[in-house]
Amino acid sequence: MGARALENNCIIVAAAGNDSSRPSLPKPVSTPANSVSIMAVGAIDSQMKIARFSNAGLNPVTGGNVNLCAPGVDVISLYPKNSKNKSGNYYAMSGTSMATPHVAGMLALYMEKFPEKAAGEIWEWAESKARPIERLKYRTSETD
Repeated sequence: MGARALENNCIIVAAAGNDSSRPSLPKPVSTPANSVSIMAVGAIDSQMKIARFSNAGLNPVTGGNVNLCAPGVDVISLYPKNSKNKSGNYYAMSGTSMATPHVAGMLALYMEKFPEKAAGEIWEWAESKARPIERLKYRTSETD
């Protein structure tokens, strides 16, 4: 699915998953983000630290790595007014699913700005411009 999308100049962006409980050993990137042809997005907090729940890379060769991170902790979002246990129109939520739209929007803007570039080139360019986060791509038992 992701390979066909890339061939057709599209990038599929997916949340890396929220199964971890750092500082203990993080869980591997979840499906479908654990594919070499689907961009996996992890979550960071306002201090540029990996979110405690954000899954981590296990095997980058098979696609089990986090490609990019974005804000995913206490992100203000619209929320249905009549939803159970929620009041008002906005709610602060956390998760890699809150980080994923930031990356998807950024990629869309890059693709619009550089229409001559293929999706794979935009993907590589975005990764090369991202600020590295220490020990993000591989599982570790140390505190991130």
